[in-house]
Amino acid sequence: MSILFAEPFEDKIAQQLALLADFDAMYDLGKHELRSFAARDADGGRAVVAMAPGWIRTALGGDSAPFTMEEAIPMVADTLLAARATPGMHYLDRFGATVPW
Repeated sequence: MSILFAEPFEDKIAQQLALLADFDAMYDLGKHELRSFAARDADGGRAVVAMAPGWIRTALGGDSAPFTMEEAIPMVADTLLAARATPGMHYLDRFGATVPW
């Protein structure tokens, strides 16, 4: 019978810190890919929307966020429906305002 031991605690911490250090790079890569997708499909006649819903009261957003899910979802839905009429890539907030890349 063999006994499996968990990795040393310090190794786990080092791995987690490495992942956090790479987060910015992954975020930038994701943003780049979204722009690339939009550029490839710019003349496709479809609206492509990246949504920045803002600070919403959830387990992640916390109790201090200004909007509940019930308040935010209709705003997001209305913005997405309105964006269908304009082909191309759009990065919008829940109010339909363009968010700078």
